[in-house]
Amino acid sequence: MFCNKKGKRIAGIKHSFSSVVSKCGLKNVHPHDLRRTFGSWLVQQGVPIHSVSALLRHSDIQVTVNVYTHLAPENLKDAAGVLDEVSRSGFTLDKIDRETAYK
Repeated sequence: MFCNKKGKRIAGIKHSFSSVVSKCGLKNVHPHDLRRTFGSWLVQQGVPIHSVSALLRHSDIQVTVNVYTHLAPENLKDAAGVLDEVSRSGFTLDKIDRETAYK
């Protein structure tokens, strides 16, 4: 959401945005690029995909997953690293009280 100097919502930014893009000498830049950058930066900083989806107000999380998850492949490495830690620790269900584990 964009606001004017008085804090009132600006309904449309296309004209102003185009003017700024032109003055900066940029080409093929659109307001939606700001939204994509917002989502990309969040994912790259490790924000959970459910949170990114909510902030972008996607109606279906699959949209967020399809568009943004490729930007953080290290998150998959981190998740796999957790499994490596567990396997190195020798953790098995035999080492815990099964009655407690399944309550």
